[in-house]
Order: sequence, then structure tokens, then C-alpha cells
Amino acid sequence: MPRRIDSPTNSIIVRARSLRDSRRRRWTERAFLVEGPRFIADFLESGLVPELLLLGDGLSSDSLLRREDHVEVAERALSDVSATEHSQGAIAIFPFPIVGLRRASPTLILVLDRVQDPGNVGTLIRSAAASEADGVWFTPGAADPFNPKVIRAAAAAHAAVEIGVGPVEEILDRGYRIAVAESGLGSTPMDDVDWKIPSIIVLGNEGGGVSREIAERAELVVGIPISVRVESLNVGVAGSVILFEAARQRRRARIEEKAT
Repeated sequence: MPRRIDSPTNSIIVRARSLRDSRRRRWTERAFLVEGPRFIADFLESGLVPELLLLGDGLSSDSLLRREDHVEVAERALSDVSATEHSQGAIAIFPFPIVGLRRASPTLILVLDRVQDPGNVGTLIRSAAASEADGVWFTPGAADPFNPKVIRAAAAAHAAVEIGVGPVEEILDRGYRIAVAESGLGSTPMDDVDWKIPSIIVLGNEGGGVSREIAERAELVVGIPISVRVESLNVGVAGSVILFEAARQRRRARIEEKAT
């Protein structure tokens, strides 16, 4: 391993770029990029060990991220890997965490059915972690949970919530109540739903909604009461609102249980 890289054509830089740009490469190598000192530090605190840590000239000497095995990188080479307009001075390659929902008895799972916008996906991963959901499941056609834009939008929340990827029937067949989030007539207001019941919340594609298979199996269609001045909510916002309503009910139930 070199101690310093100056050229954008260095094989390590080329590999890092491919992990940034190619979903297939990320899943083949089961590795992903994290950019920025704060996000890298969050993953380190979760116990995930980087395969490689690249630090720019401004960070390599005094950064808290400085490790014995870090590689110093010239700014022009680091900028060639950066997914942001201006390099943040630190990029790490991490191995995938364990992919899959492993808890024996989860009570709240968020399913992203072909949700494609990386910003929405990252927001929903972050909200799922913050609301203490048990996991987030991605169906085929959804954005890659390890896309650098998703990582950035999620603010390292991948380390705080389980991530599952696979066919939708793999998650629907677990026997939980299936609740589809969808605006419009006939939906049940989210605050009228008992979220203490183990549930799967499904959010559909930004333009097309949920797949027919999911719609046919849904036991509940959940809506968010909003002002008539607004037609609908962004899927990232809508999913977050429902997740936190579920968290509120579940938190109140725990408080009441302790009081009795």
C-alpha cells in the first residue's frame, strides 16, 4: 500500500471511482465509499473498519481520522473521486455491513418499493434509524442503498438500522400486517392506525406508486392528513411522518406499561 498518491490514474483512485459510479462494482466487491470526516467518523464509531482511508493534504497530518494505515492523497487525485463539488478531504472504502433483516421478531419494517431518488432513499434510511424502526427493505428497482448520494443523505444512518435487499415476496411473506402509504380517498389517516401492531410500511415509486403485487396484498392503505392547499408530500417526507407517528405511539405504550 503506498503512503501517498499524487496521480488520478493511480489504481487505488481508479478503484475508488468505480465504487462511486458503479452499483455492480459495489455489489461485486461488497464495498462502498463514504466521504467526509464526520460521516466516516460515524461509521468508525459503529465498529465498521475501513478497507482503505484516503486523506487529503489538509487532513493527513492532524485529523482525528488519521490512522497508521491511512494513505495521503494529493488534492487533485482526491477531487477526482469526490462525489461532491468540492472535496471534503477524506474518503473511505468500507466493506458492506451484514445485509439482511436479522432480528428474530421485528415489529416495524419499512419497505421501499422501487423508490429511486437517492435523496429520498437516504432520508428514509435516516428517519427509520431515528424512529427506531427495525429495518429497511429494498425491492429490485429501488436506488442502491450504498450509492454515495444515499450514504450522504442518510448521514451514516446505515450503521444504525438493518438493511435488506431482495424480492418483495421475501419480506411480505413474513406474516406482518402490510400497510401501504398512499394519498387519496379511501385511505386511513395515519394517526387512526394502531402502530403497536407489528407492521410493514410500504412506500412506492415516486411516479408509479407500489407494485400491483403489493397493492393486492395490502391490508391497510394509510394516508397523511394535509392541507387542501397541498396536493401531496414528497415520498421521503411522507414516509418520515408515518415512521415518527408510529414511534410516538410505541413510545407512549412503553411509558404506560412502565407506569402500571
